[in-house]
Amino acid sequence: MSESINLMQALKWGRIDTARELIANGDNSVKGFRKDELGSVYDAILRNKAFEFIPLFIDQGMLETDLYEYDSFKNTFFESLVRQLPADEASQAFLSDFLPKVQSLNSELEDQTLLGYALKEGADISIIRAIADAGGDLNYKNNAEQNFIHQVVSNNAMFVRNGDKVLAQLQYLLDQGLDVDAGDIVKTTPLMVAVRNNRAEAIALLLKNGANPNEKDEKGHSAFYKAIAELRSLDLYEKMMEYETPEFDAVTAEGQTILTEFLRSLNSPSEKELKLLQKMVADGADLRQTAPYYDKQKSALDWAAEKPVDILKTILDAGDVDLDAVDEQGNTLLHKVCAFNPNYDANVAKETYRKAKLLIERGADTTLVNDKDETAFMLASDDNLKAKTAELLLLNKA
Repeated sequence: MSESINLMQALKWGRIDTARELIANGDNSVKGFRKDELGSVYDAILRNKAFEFIPLFIDQGMLETDLYEYDSFKNTFFESLVRQLPADEASQAFLSDFLPKVQSLNSELEDQTLLGYALKEGADISIIRAIADAGGDLNYKNNAEQNFIHQVVSNNAMFVRNGDKVLAQLQYLLDQGLDVDAGDIVKTTPLMVAVRNNRAEAIALLLKNGANPNEKDEKGHSAFYKAIAELRSLDLYEKMMEYETPEFDAVTAEGQTILTEFLRSLNSPSEKELKLLQKMVADGADLRQTAPYYDKQKSALDWAAEKPVDILKTILDAGDVDLDAVDEQGNTLLHKVCAFNPNYDANVAKETYRKAKLLIERGADTTLVNDKDETAFMLASDDNLKAKTAELLLLNKA
């Protein structure tokens, strides 16, 4: 068999034992390979740990070891290296011998170094460690100012293929002392990325290693904000609460708090969303802190006055709410409930009735007037759809 083919054919077809026989018989030329053939050849050599062939490619100018000479890692020996090299002692011995021969180890190819490329492609942690030990810069940041922790957390494709490998990479990087809260060019932290992508295990690992869920990006959004206002996730809230309490009073660049933004778009709350609301109120979220909404300032209670009754009930059950407290216009919570425009929607009007009924049952004073000398009854009487609410207020007039 070895007499009918040459070395290049044997390597091209993955016949490693035959290739070894051919070398022993003096056939050692690999100079004729086309570039598009080399990838599969390198794959076969590395998978089979036939490392003795690598010097042939280097010596005959087929394998360039100066990374500065490349434009990309794709379709090169280094792509095969990070994808195909087994994780065993023989492979580690090869890396220990080969990597010191690589020049310009930290050259950037397509905004990535060899170490970053290995992380992105899901190389075994032993390969990652070997590249770092050979001088790969662990503190490298790409053009978006993302460190390697950030890049690994952002690697959704690898999470899908092998989440355990991603976690191993993260743990290694954390063990090397990389900044767990380092923000990118828009101050997004790795924890924010993990929260945004709902990577529960990565979130737990980052928190365990000191990630701060109250760090803010350039919009003033924290990991807590993203978990609550954007994802409405009770599970993420509870996980982060094991380490920190949210800065409920913090205001975003848009002027919103976590609670006001959460309530703004909460219209058909699930059981978990109501539980999340209950926990935030119980944990100290300010129900009266306001945030802008068009030309008005609205508090959590203002939003609750316009939302389904379950939201208002959850707030009342969880917090110490003074039902007769007034705003700058002298309106109580009952005033606000009764003033809300049902906009020709009978279901909204029925929710107004239920909220007014709830407030009355909890002791709200129906006789109080606002700065315009209006009672809740007067505000409920401006729309026929709110007639039942007006009737309820009359029946409960002190």
